[in-house]
Amino acid sequence: MNHRDTEAQRWNDEWRMRAGRPRYVPVVHRSSLIIHRFLCASVPLWLFVGAHAAPLLEMKSGDLRFQVNGGSRMTLFVRDVPVFRDQSLFVIKPGWTGVYIYQDDAAPKCASAVEGDAQVGTAEFTADQGFARYRFEMRPNEFTLKLTYGCKANPPAEATLYTYLNANLLEGAPYTANGGRTGKVPWMAPPGATRLLDKISQITFQTKLGPVSITIEDDGKPASLNLDDYRRGEAEWARKNPMLWLGFNVDKMPAPGEKTLTMTYKFSPPKAAAAPKPVTVKAVALSTKSALGPFVPDFPIIPRPKEMDEDVRPYRVSQGSHRIIISDKASEEEKQAARELQSEFRDRWGTPMRILKVDLTGWDGGLEGRGIYIVQPQVIPRLMATGGSRDDAHSRALMKRPEGYALSVDHWGVVIFGSNPRGAYNGVQTLKQLVRADERGVFLKGSEIHDWPTLGLRGVHWFGSRNAYPFHRRMIENIAGPLKLNAMLFEVDYADWDAMPSHDANRGMSKADVKKTVDLARAHFMEPIPEVTSFGNSDWMFVNGQNKDLVYSDNKRSFDPHNPKSYELLFKVFQEAIDLFQPRYLHIGHDEITVKPGSLPPAGETKSAVKLIIEDVTKVHDWLAERNVKTMMWGDELVHFPEEATDAGNAPTLADGKAMRDALPKDIVIADWHYQGDSPRYPSFDILKKAGFDVIGCSWFDRNN
Repeated sequence: MNHRDTEAQRWNDEWRMRAGRPRYVPVVHRSSLIIHRFLCASVPLWLFVGAHAAPLLEMKSGDLRFQVNGGSRMTLFVRDVPVFRDQSLFVIKPGWTGVYIYQDDAAPKCASAVEGDAQVGTAEFTADQGFARYRFEMRPNEFTLKLTYGCKANPPAEATLYTYLNANLLEGAPYTANGGRTGKVPWMAPPGATRLLDKISQITFQTKLGPVSITIEDDGKPASLNLDDYRRGEAEWARKNPMLWLGFNVDKMPAPGEKTLTMTYKFSPPKAAAAPKPVTVKAVALSTKSALGPFVPDFPIIPRPKEMDEDVRPYRVSQGSHRIIISDKASEEEKQAARELQSEFRDRWGTPMRILKVDLTGWDGGLEGRGIYIVQPQVIPRLMATGGSRDDAHSRALMKRPEGYALSVDHWGVVIFGSNPRGAYNGVQTLKQLVRADERGVFLKGSEIHDWPTLGLRGVHWFGSRNAYPFHRRMIENIAGPLKLNAMLFEVDYADWDAMPSHDANRGMSKADVKKTVDLARAHFMEPIPEVTSFGNSDWMFVNGQNKDLVYSDNKRSFDPHNPKSYELLFKVFQEAIDLFQPRYLHIGHDEITVKPGSLPPAGETKSAVKLIIEDVTKVHDWLAERNVKTMMWGDELVHFPEEATDAGNAPTLADGKAMRDALPKDIVIADWHYQGDSPRYPSFDILKKAGFDVIGCSWFDRNN
């Protein structure tokens, strides 16, 4: 396991510990959460939250399972361990001067059947000038993937085919290739991408789960593939998961014409281990007290505090009085922090605590009896001059930082000073990460911490789905709140709105459950912001065949902006969302409007995409402004790639992007999303700021972003 794998595993273990039930939170290689457009005042994180979509195709036989989830997302499992995670194809014009078909850009048509002793599935991808037709056959210990692909036009095409093999399964595995070449997959990958083998048509790995054999044919003859180690590759796509790249390039293809690749995976059970020799041991009796001591790894605090001194004696919670002390004038944030801390000790550590409300008017910050003090100096006049636990300029400066806190844990007790109510709440979230236990009982790790947020807005992009509220609750209580997030963009266009009586069976969420999620977020001091996607991405209007009269010409994803009924329906849903959320902002979507499929303007439209977008956004903005709600929207249509954005720059031209930036109202908040983590610069952010907008930076799963 290389350094990055070790770090990713550490984060995975950390999230399992902190999330409570459920014990598993998906963690991407290189220690990232699954993060969509995670919103943080200058750089937001938007985290995918909601039910997972069902696979487009799923096959099972014996120990094997196979899924197609769209695009290149095909995964073969043996005993629930991935063998490969990605299978894809490019068919391109020579020199990458154009694309006939890229599998990720085409939605497959899938089907399944049973033929004799085999489970059979198909997935067909089509584009204007290219195609990829898959046939899958599965038996208890064998899986065959047959791909027929090609192009329909000249000039002659080139192709790249590849499979992402799961390196975690194969690391350290001895292999035999083409009947005689032998070696071992390194445990630790060298920097960059490294060629392990070339010109192979057959390889067998001796894995932890037994032998895995792969045979590849190209048009019925032995293929010539390369195997590269990309566990430490620098490209963004190589950092998603530890993987080995198995693939090859086709220099020239018949055009029009087709070729066929066949890959066969065979599996055998691992060899039985030799019976162990009998060993006689002498039992050692331990005291009950020693035997019951739990193991608690010493995980780092997340997010990492700005200043921290750990050379301090711990506070033994299990000795003396168990008290959480707050002011009798405590804010709601302090009260909620005390309740969460009380629940943490009671439910997770089996240590009951009392919450005491005390008159702290004359308190000088000293520990008068053991306990945990949660205070903000603003309610304690005597402390205002000192700014917390120390009478120095540093502490006074800390107390002026929004949401900052000073946390002191030593053997006498615990004091949390918040610069404001939210700062006190943040300090308790850090304190919960300092709880430990040993054979003597529960204790708090000794620490002196000064911390404050780098970003004023820290949020998550949230999705609803049927019966998702219990999951939302766990996420808010166990992850989003403890991570000190303070905003939640909640995409609710598919909710069960009264204006849309025929609801989506999977993505829909009852208004009652939406309200519970909104209320719970506010109880944890996360600002809920509704998102209802509108022009260009209004698929939700057409669920179950509704509102066919509002479909925009041949564009199947957008309402017709020329039809007044489109905005009548849109504004009814907006009003329901406003009534439910009582928001400061409403996010109107507007990403990828001019990107295929369903691009704008459709055939027959006399207005340009720029004109249509400006008119629509202005109309929606003015309607919201009349109701004292500010507009928020995605920013990719306002900048042009590659001059103004490293990715997600979908303005048709540089002039189009500038025209939209100049014309739109400047009190719109722009959420500038970019998934790429390869680039150290994001020019779009400054361009949008200079245009006069407030801008939020939005990343995804790549922690380098």
